[in-house]
Formats: sequence, structure tokens, C-alpha cells
Amino acid sequence: TSMTITKYESYLKYYSNATAKNAGVSAKYRKFAVAGAQKQLSAFFKLSTAQKKQYIKALTTICKVQDYSINQDISYEHAKNGTKIHTKTVKATCDWKPGKYFPSILKFRDTVTYRVKAKKVLRTTSSDNYVLSNYNPFVSLKKTGNKRHVSKNKAYTWARWKYVLGVGKYVAHLGNINFSIQGNYKGRLTNYHSWK
Repeated sequence: TSMTITKYESYLKYYSNATAKNAGVSAKYRKFAVAGAQKQLSAFFKLSTAQKKQYIKALTTICKVQDYSINQDISYEHAKNGTKIHTKTVKATCDWKPGKYFPSILKFRDTVTYRVKAKKVLRTTSSDNYVLSNYNPFVSLKKTGNKRHVSKNKAYTWARWKYVLGVGKYVAHLGNINFSIQGNYKGRLTNYHSWK
């Protein structure tokens, strides 16, 4: 089914929890995605007709990562045998957009929590990888892999999502989206990367 500007506006207007679930949005962020759909609609309204057409076209092609937002959490200290063990968490969010000044189509977040003693990263304790929102009516996302480990004194997490075009039997596997982050002993994000 071809998508028109009017149909896409209607899709955003009636975006629901079920829509978010079918799109592959992580359970804890579905309410966020539903609320965000109205902001998405407002942003879409503000685009020119030419930009709207460009945005609609991007729904059936692969857009590029255009924006990252970075967060670092405060550290927590644990006294263990007279030494201080710090717990650090770093996270990053990436947006997939058809262009710099466009609203995002897909939004992902990686987060990794790890323990540090002095200047040494000891081990990772947890990692989470989420789809925060997906405003593409053609695409569904499914996480197919994730891992975490310590390498070269950095805490690392990586996740991969498969995205398919279509619904039901008639689907095409468009590819994968990968997102990785690294944190150092200071609890600072030192590297982040998203790729297809």
C-alpha cells in the first residue's frame, strides 16, 4: 500500500500501544512512544510539502543516523573489604532520520552498568538495549542479539535489531541496525556507534 501525507498524519494521530507493540517498541517505552507520536505529528505538520514527501520516501528506504544524545549517570560507591567499588552507568540514544532537521523515524538506546575499582574496570553488571520509538508504519523491529563485556579497560555493550518491511507473510528483511557504546573507569562514554 502506498503511503500518502494524509495517511501518515492519520497513522500518527491514532498511534496506540498496540501500534507501538507491533512496531517492535520495547515494552517499557510504549507509553513514551504513544505520547511522542503527537509531538511527531506536530513536527511533521511543520515540514514543507517537499520535505513531507522526502520523509514519506524515507519510510521505505534506509535512512541514516543523524543525531546522538548522551547521558552519564552518577556513580555509587560500595565499601568492600576496605576498598571502594564504584558502580557506573553510561547510556546513549540514537535517532535515525532522513535529514538533520527532520523528526526521527526510529530511536534506540543502549545502556551499560559496570563496576570500577580505582582506575580499573572490573566487570559489567548489566546492559539494556531498547527501541524507544518507531514511527514507520511499514517496518517492524526485533532484537536479534546483544552482548556486554570488558575490553581494554572499557565496558562495552552492543545490540542488533532486525527490521522487516511489510506485515504478515509478505515481508522483506531490509537489514540490521547495530548500536554499540563504551564507558571508561570515570563513568564517561568514550565511544558510540550505530550502523546498518
